[in-house]
Amino acid sequence: MDENQQSIDPEFRDEYQKIKSDIKRVAITNILFLLLLIGVYFANQKFDFLSRLERFF
Repeated sequence: MDENQQSIDPEFRDEYQKIKSDIKRVAITNILFLLLLIGVYFANQKFDFLSRLERFF
């Protein structure tokens, strides 16, 4: 039974940790970006500032 269990190679353990932290960072960044977009959408619905901003361009 012990022969079938594979442990993580110590050589790659640091790489796996870096990949895990990068994935967490990307996920958090995407969630924050999505929340920002949702906030801008609802703020625009209430204050209509994007159409006023379009006039400058």
